[in-house]
Amino acid sequence: MQKGIESLSKIVENVDTLRVLFTLEKGTFGRKSISKNLSLGEGYVRKLLTRLEQKRLIKRSRKGTELTEKGKRVLNEIKKVLYAAGNIDLKSYENLYGVIVKNASRMVYKGLEERDEAIRLGAKGAMVLTYENGKLWFPSIECITDKYPEIDSAFRKSIKKLEEGDVIIAAWSESKLNAERGAFAAAILLAQKSGMKIKNL
Repeated sequence: MQKGIESLSKIVENVDTLRVLFTLEKGTFGRKSISKNLSLGEGYVRKLLTRLEQKRLIKRSRKGTELTEKGKRVLNEIKKVLYAAGNIDLKSYENLYGVIVKNASRMVYKGLEERDEAIRLGAKGAMVLTYENGKLWFPSIECITDKYPEIDSAFRKSIKKLEEGDVIIAAWSESKLNAERGAFAAAILLAQKSGMKIKNL
């Protein structure tokens, strides 16, 4: 049991580290702003930033924290595997948050494993969609574009660029933090199943 708890703790820390990097992609932020934007405690954020600074992925100054050139390169490599799609506005789904996994549709059966991983990280639920032949699908089940145009429209409004074989993992929760953690954790799981390597953070 203890090993399982430690493993989950490590997953959470890796997920939150990714969330910090994607936040810093948008510019320079103070620690308080990062903490507020990501719904994380300041002490915990300080720990994440220290680790990233030791790896020379960020630099801190009076102006705030920003990515170094190395940090930008690492994030660009990560984005070849997965990237944050952000909030998706769809009725009945609170704090719906999406992450894209590139070219991974062949590794998804019904998305149950990914959904369970999102829930394990605190999400209330998650949906896994594949993009194939210009349409969105519930994998191995049905075509969303044809049967649920309102869902298709909501995702396309939020995600401007989809490519053949992409997978969208969208998690929701009463908590913004748990929705984002769930989506990222499920995306990391799928990326690893697909044989993609995400640089160890």
